[in-house]
Formats: sequence, C-alpha cells, structure tokens
Amino acid sequence: MFNVLPFHILWEAIVTSYKTNQTTINFAKKHKVIEDDLVSSIIQAKDDVIFEFLDLFTSLEEEFNSIYTDTDFLFRFKQDDSLTTKLKAQSETRQLYKICNDVIGFRFIIKTKSDDLLSIAEEFIKNCPNDLSCRIHDQSGGKAQNDGYKGFHVYVRNHQNNAFPIEIQFWTRTDALLNDYLHGNVYKAEERDKLIAYAVELRDWLKKLPVPPEDSEIKSYEDYLYEKAYSMTFGYEREE
Repeated sequence: MFNVLPFHILWEAIVTSYKTNQTTINFAKKHKVIEDDLVSSIIQAKDDVIFEFLDLFTSLEEEFNSIYTDTDFLFRFKQDDSLTTKLKAQSETRQLYKICNDVIGFRFIIKTKSDDLLSIAEEFIKNCPNDLSCRIHDQSGGKAQNDGYKGFHVYVRNHQNNAFPIEIQFWTRTDALLNDYLHGNVYKAEERDKLIAYAVELRDWLKKLPVPPEDSEIKSYEDYLYEKAYSMTFGYEREE
C-alpha cells in the first residue's frame, strides 16, 4: 500500500507554498553568529508560513489520516523558543538553509519495518519538481554520534534560497516511540550527555522486542504501545 500513498498531493502543497510565500532572507548565506535582528526575521517568516498555510497543511493531515490507517501524517514546526535556542547556539559557519532545515516540515509514521522506509522515501522523492532541490538523509543506522535517534529525512529547498527548507521525516512506529521520548526528555535535559548511553540502550531494547507468532491475530507489543501513546488519535504534538 505504501507505494500508492498520494505523495503528489503533498508535493502540490509544497510547490504552492514556495510560489506564494517567499521571503527577503537569503538562506544560502553563510553564518557563524546569527544576530538578534536575523533571529527575529526568521521567526516572523516562520509565523507567516504557518498563518498562510496552516489550513492547507492540516487538511492534508485529515486526508492522509482518514484513509491510511497504517500511516500517521503530521505537519510540524518549531516553537519560537526552540528555534531561537537553535539559532543562537550555532558555533560553526554554515549556510542558513542548513541551520533552518527543520523549522517547517512533515512527518510520516508508518507501520512497517525500517528496511522498507528507504524505498518509501525514494518513492516520495521521485516526484520532486525540477525547480526544487531534494535529497535523502539516511539516519536509519543512527547519527554520527549515536544517541538512539533513527529515521529517514528528505530535505527540500527552492533554488532561489529565499524560502524555508522543508523537512519530511519518515519514521517507523518503533522510531516514533523512541524519537519522541528522546526529544521531550533526553535531548533537553541538563544531564543530556550522561543520558545518551541510556537512550542507545532503549533503542537496542526496542529492537529486541519479541513479536507474536505469524499466525496470531493479536497486536504486537510495539503496535499496542504506539496506538496507546503516540497515534494521531491521542493528539500528537504539532509544535516542537
């Protein structure tokens, strides 16, 4: 079923957003220190995108989530305080689109195995328009400095670099169970460095969860946990 997900509908919305909500910010410019004026401009530009397209993006959520029971789809954006913290924490010279690569985005949480996610992300990227730059970032094996997080990210930006990049995340349900927990509890903790080993152990524990016999009709423990705690039915957090 995953090869028939209506990715073209999301692409149409992405193209519309790039055509109608461009900014005066040069996202190709390199920065090491981001001054307060630019921080304010970025936050305002982010708020403009949300104001302009929230109805469109949430209607996409409703369409995906009402039809595809094994896929949860979410529009997401960074809160002002989280975005400010990220911008002010920059310590190396990078292009602004690399710093702001996760300000606006979408997330697919799919009831499948990690091995299938790459082909799903590749299917999505096949429809990338010629006037947009699209690439897949594979974190299925974890980050360079492993902290338990896994998933696939597709990054989209326009060639003019005058609008926010858009990040599309592809997670399994196992990824969702751990990634969201890490984001809310480990990454923001003062003792984060001490907790990384714990996070990696959690990932290994989830990977080793037993599965029901193939001829059994009961839910797996993983699906049970996910549907109780993280499904769209329970109001997945939009802001991050």
